[in-house]
Amino acid sequence: MCKDGNNIFITQMHEILNRWTDYFCTILNLDLDDSFSNHRIQPTTSDNQTDVEISPPSYKEVCSIINKLKSNKAGDTDNIIPELIIQGGRTLKQRIYKLTLMIWEAVQFPNQWKEGIICPLYKKGDRLGCMYYIPVTLLNVAYDIFSIILNQKLCRYYRNLVR
Repeated sequence: MCKDGNNIFITQMHEILNRWTDYFCTILNLDLDDSFSNHRIQPTTSDNQTDVEISPPSYKEVCSIINKLKSNKAGDTDNIIPELIIQGGRTLKQRIYKLTLMIWEAVQFPNQWKEGIICPLYKKGDRLGCMYYIPVTLLNVAYDIFSIILNQKLCRYYRNLVR
């Protein structure tokens, strides 16, 4: 059971699911009609900038990030948890490294990385009101590894740029 935007109780399962969907789409600024399947990362430059090549990640960087993953995290739609990757050994780390390089060179994420599980996390107030919950999205662990690599490289580039 939950309440709609007018504080009226909703008891029907399909109405409850629709309420949560509408609420999360509103606060996450999403349009359900958008199709993400054909989106591709497009590097952009202005006339004032020169193209800068950022080197692909090394095997050592990928292994370092894998070893620093936080344990006791839930799995995403693929049900792969960080502990599995951490304990997966050299072969799994090599495959994740190869996957990272393929994505880096193709400049395109796998479609599975565009999916996540949104879990409502109660913060305070009326437990039946959607507005008292924070959306927490569970993402693919391999995507998490890639995003950490990308963030580190962009931060290094930015630090060098402002010097």
